[in-house]
Amino acid sequence: MSELKDDSNKWDLSATEDDAPEKEIEIALRNGKKCSVLIAEFNAIEGWEIGKHLILFNQSGASTDDVKFRHAFLVRVLSFASVKVGGATVPLSSAALIDEKLERWTNVEKVFNAVLSANGLDVDSAALQSEVWERAGEKIAASFISAATSLMGPLLDLKARVEPEQVQNAQQPE
Repeated sequence: MSELKDDSNKWDLSATEDDAPEKEIEIALRNGKKCSVLIAEFNAIEGWEIGKHLILFNQSGASTDDVKFRHAFLVRVLSFASVKVGGATVPLSSAALIDEKLERWTNVEKVFNAVLSANGLDVDSAALQSEVWERAGEKIAASFISAATSLMGPLLDLKARVEPEQVQNAQQPE
């Protein structure tokens, strides 16, 4: 019987120069020049994982763990983009390279959204899906409170009727 080996640490899931870019976009740099950014396609497993984590990314809050998650997710997605510098292509494989090559937060946002879009993921629909689940949770909670209240009403009425009888019975001499 053959054994499966876990070779996951041998795989570089980020974009490489050999990957055929699906899309090319331009961003404006601080010096006024344009910079070309190549967008690579996700491989199957990475694409599935990124799609699942996109919803969590949109739901994340301000806690330290959430900030760390968002930062790591951002770098993970942007690793599928490369910038053309002279004749070379430089993958955006670290936060330092992202800061250096994209320069502005608006460029980070543009490239992030372009990578997701080129790979069939829509940031807005993931955010909408997140909001839909939030609203569903609110409706379930409101429904539960309403049902619990309607069930408690008759019990409170019964208690109100029983208590005066108990008080009267306790006051009457036997």
